[in-house]
Amino acid sequence: MQGSSRVQGTSLALLTYLLYSYPDKEICGRWKWFGAALGLGAQVAWYGVLFVFPTNDTLAEMEGELKGVKSEEEKERTDREIRGEVLRLLEQWRKWHIGRIVIPLVWTGLALRGLIF
Repeated sequence: MQGSSRVQGTSLALLTYLLYSYPDKEICGRWKWFGAALGLGAQVAWYGVLFVFPTNDTLAEMEGELKGVKSEEEKERTDREIRGEVLRLLEQWRKWHIGRIVIPLVWTGLALRGLIF
C-alpha cells in the first residue's frame, strides 16, 4: 500500500477513535460516520492488491522485456507482438481504477456527512 494511503487510513482511524471517546454525546455520536468511512476506505487496499497491482506488474515486466532487446529491428518486432496485449492490459487497468476512484469518493461523502450533520 502506498504511503499516502497509510497516512490517510491512520488519520481516519485516529479521528474515529477520538470522536468515539469524546465526552460530549452529540459529537461522540458522529464517530459512526467516520467508522463507516474507514471500513469502506479499507476496501480499496485489497481491491488494489487483487485487481490493479497485478496489471501494473505485468505491464512493468513487458517494459523490461522491451528494454532487454538490443537491436532496433528486434525492438520493432517485439513491440508489434505485444502491442495488443499491452492495449488490453491498459484497458483492464483503466476499468479497475474506477473502483479506486469511486470508493474514496463515497467514503469522503460519509466523512463529510459526519462533519456537517
